[in-house]
Amino acid sequence: IDDPDLVRSVVQSSCPLDGKKHVMIEWQSFPSGQEEDKRSYRVHRQHKWLSMTPEEIAADDEALSHPTNMTEFVEAYSPYAEIRFVVLGRP
Repeated sequence: IDDPDLVRSVVQSSCPLDGKKHVMIEWQSFPSGQEEDKRSYRVHRQHKWLSMTPEEIAADDEALSHPTNMTEFVEAYSPYAEIRFVVLGRP
C-alpha cells in the first residue's frame, strides 16, 4: 500500500485493459483468523474475542495492531478501481 508503483503493477497485472470488467477480491477474515496459524504475518484469532462484543474487540490491543488499514487501502487503490466492501456479520 505504501508503494504506488507496486499498487499500479498489481492492478495492471490482475485487471488488464482489455475492455472487460474485472473483479479483484482482497479479503480479510478479521477477527476470525485461525488461533494456531503458524504464519508470522497473520493476525491470529484471540480466543477471548469469541466472547467479546464488536466494540470490545475493536478496542483490544491485538485488534488495534491489525496490519490492514482500510483507509490506506482505499486511498492506494481508488485511482485504479472502484472499491466496494462487503461486511458479513456472524452471530
